[in-house]
Amino acid sequence: MRKRNIIITISFCLYILIFSFGFFLKKDRKFSELENRNLAEKPSITFEKVKNGEYTKELEDYLSDQIIFKDGLVKLSTSVKYFAGYQLINGVYIGRDGSYITDFRYDEDKLSKNVDYINEFVEKSDDISYYFLMIPNASFYYQYDQDRLPSDSESLAIGYIKDNLNSKIKLIDMSIVLGEHKDEYIFNKTDHHWTQDGAYLGYEELIKALGKEPISKTEYDRNELKGDFLGSSYSKAPVFTAAKDDFILYDNKENTYNVDITEEDISFSDVYNYKNLYKKDMYTTYLDGNHAMEHITSRGSDDDKILIVKDSYAHALVPFLADNYSDIYMVDLRYFHTESLSTFIKKNDIKKIIFIYNIDFIDTDDNFVWLY
Repeated sequence: MRKRNIIITISFCLYILIFSFGFFLKKDRKFSELENRNLAEKPSITFEKVKNGEYTKELEDYLSDQIIFKDGLVKLSTSVKYFAGYQLINGVYIGRDGSYITDFRYDEDKLSKNVDYINEFVEKSDDISYYFLMIPNASFYYQYDQDRLPSDSESLAIGYIKDNLNSKIKLIDMSIVLGEHKDEYIFNKTDHHWTQDGAYLGYEELIKALGKEPISKTEYDRNELKGDFLGSSYSKAPVFTAAKDDFILYDNKENTYNVDITEEDISFSDVYNYKNLYKKDMYTTYLDGNHAMEHITSRGSDDDKILIVKDSYAHALVPFLADNYSDIYMVDLRYFHTESLSTFIKKNDIKKIIFIYNIDFIDTDDNFVWLY
């Protein structure tokens, strides 16, 4: 008994020493690729921050984020919860096969506000054609698989949008088409986005709604990086048994492209930023991920200017659209706050606007107010 107590005491002291020395000797990290987020930096100390408790909170966040072996500890913690039988961890369900499903919670108040913002925005102009590509998430199709606890049904949000969206907007509802392909690889297992195979189905429906013929898949080279991708859902709850995704890219060697991200002085001559294939968040390979505004030009056959107001589901789809349209602007309302969207539309003589949103985003996001 005494020997065991000595071993426990020595182990505990070694644990404290390792983590204490490690904390002071290692460099602070600014970003965690595992968690896909910026980490807390060492807080500045002021009398006012100490007085109101802000400094203590910032210090706790800093110590928690900068602890040595943090990524391993996070993975160990979530893996223990998973093997202990927890079904829902940090907003995601993890199936027996290691795949993830985001927990969807219907928020009619938020959804109604966002639909109202869109409707009011559309009412302000009569000389623009409007389209809305509405994309259900994996939760809509797979939430009852593998004994997961059920989320709220996305059919509630789909029905609300159908009933309340302004009639000036042509709605393209992907719920049936994606459902017909639900047994195919149309959603990532570890990421909340669709795959580019799923995005192609969205492109087909959208381009037909725009009155054009979709370019056949046979015109593209389909490249698949086997088992290399661990996405955003995995970052919320990393476990050792996660099923890595294949990463899909469709290349059209017959077209040429240029992408300008002017606010950040970034440009590249493709619809893919291949450097991002070597990052954990490989989904940012599509059009370099989230930015306030991107301008995509190509040798597409139609020179009509298009504005896409979108979330990140659009990134895997727009590379196909750029083979039809030679001049595309993409705006993300989470970051586009330098001028009103109306001013931007008039300045660039936009006549077609396409909203591309997944159901979970429009049900939860607070940035549609930036339409004005």
